[in-house]
Amino acid sequence: MSDKLTQANLKRTTAFKRLQETYECGLKVSNDESLKPEFLARANAIDGTYNEFQSNHNTVISLINDDEFSSYDEMRLNADKAFYGVLSPKHDFLLNDSSSQPANMSTLDNSNSSNRRSVLNLPKFSLPRFEGSYKDFPTFYDIFYSLIHNNPDISNVEKFQYLLISLGNEPLALIKGIPLTEGNYTIAYEKLEKRYQNKRIL
Repeated sequence: MSDKLTQANLKRTTAFKRLQETYECGLKVSNDESLKPEFLARANAIDGTYNEFQSNHNTVISLINDDEFSSYDEMRLNADKAFYGVLSPKHDFLLNDSSSQPANMSTLDNSNSSNRRSVLNLPKFSLPRFEGSYKDFPTFYDIFYSLIHNNPDISNVEKFQYLLISLGNEPLALIKGIPLTEGNYTIAYEKLEKRYQNKRIL
């Protein structure tokens, strides 16, 4: 396997896992309402993940032999199922949230309107995933701080969404119960920082 094929296949597999994780998160929401913010954060970034998968999948397909196509294309079929399986519940959640608002919702202040728009138009960034290993935290922390936390063009709600979709396992469990609001981003970020920053030397 050539280096180019190896790299494209690794990136394709990583993107596929993110699609699958988002789909599985959506399946769990009906039984665990606390997962809804995480699901919506993941779902709002799924277009970028799907595009990344397709790009690398096309690269892989261009580099393999014809008799290998079926085995490689199986992942593409499952990626499509995961992607389209996310869109429907995402739409339903957003629709339900909208219909549950008071009739005078149009009188909400501009900051709340801005927050709702940011949920639907999350900019795309390629971020590492942090799942609790102390040795991985320095890299995750530095990249997240540079691209997201210290970025004045991104709202705190968007930063919170990026934080949620970049975490897994224990780090995600640490903050997923915090409501997804502008003011709570700093609380979540500092809670994560306090938990792992003091052991960055490991």
